[in-house]
Amino acid sequence: MQARIYQLSKTPGQSSADSNRWAIDFISHHKRIDDVMGWTASDETTPQTRFNFDTMDDAINFANKNGWKFEVIKTEKSRIIKKAYADNFLD
Repeated sequence: MQARIYQLSKTPGQSSADSNRWAIDFISHHKRIDDVMGWTASDETTPQTRFNFDTMDDAINFANKNGWKFEVIKTEKSRIIKKAYADNFLD
């Protein structure tokens, strides 16, 4: 079972400057096309689950404790430069 550990991004309604939540979810490798409807189907239920953690270390310890192979995906945070509207007219 292959898991991935990554940091959750903020939802558009959140105004906090930093999000520190981490998650584990699973990658499905056994997808098939359903013969009747033509939809993507799978017999695995693990890709439908997600575990949330406060820190990356908590997520890694949980995955190791359960014997899961995992990959940590780190994303670079974009830096927001605060400007005033008047700065558009200054040179």
